[in-house]
Amino acid sequence: MLKMIKKCLNRGALAHSCVMLNKDVKEARKDVLPLFENNSPVLDIGCGERPITKNAIKLDFGPAPGIDVAADAHYLPFLDKSIGFVWLGGVVEHLNNPRVCAREIYRILKDKGYVFVETPFFQIVHAAPYDFQRFTQLGLEKSFGDAGFRKIKSGIISGPSAAFAHILRAYLALLFSFNSDKLFHILYYYVFGWFVLPIKLLDYFLTKYKQAELMPFGIFYLGRK
Repeated sequence: MLKMIKKCLNRGALAHSCVMLNKDVKEARKDVLPLFENNSPVLDIGCGERPITKNAIKLDFGPAPGIDVAADAHYLPFLDKSIGFVWLGGVVEHLNNPRVCAREIYRILKDKGYVFVETPFFQIVHAAPYDFQRFTQLGLEKSFGDAGFRKIKSGIISGPSAAFAHILRAYLALLFSFNSDKLFHILYYYVFGWFVLPIKLLDYFLTKYKQAELMPFGIFYLGRK
């Protein structure tokens, strides 16, 4: 049992369980995943060990097991109009210049190809020191719109309750950590994740409120060349 719990924690299962409702993720992606079939090849930028589909070209900034291409997302090593679909899941906040990346994606996409972006809004700094910015929904739309993309849809991928639960979890871990990094880590991942878990369930109805767009945990954007 302990081995199973540790395995889940190492995979971030506890962290994710306190952040995003599967319902919200599925709703955001429901019109996106079927596009893979008719828009190949699919390029997954920054996928790490968890690509969105096993058939995707897996690109990350450094060589690692399972990665097909090690490259800088600002300088994509692909020919013009050679990719059918680009997936950016939790990546743009880690880029030095997301607008440069957006233009590169536009360059390598085939005509009428798609780009899909997921990024946090209310989330604490993560993967430091490579966490550089947050986007509002309008900011994300403008960044890719300026690169030439036409918006198909955009919205919330994780709502305000998830955002509140996430911030509260981090705040409580900080409050009772007594300035200890180790204690903060234990409280954040092993204790308060469970404590705030019920809060996110409020997103079952709050994400339907118009004002929820003011304070989401995460947002998404689907654009077409």
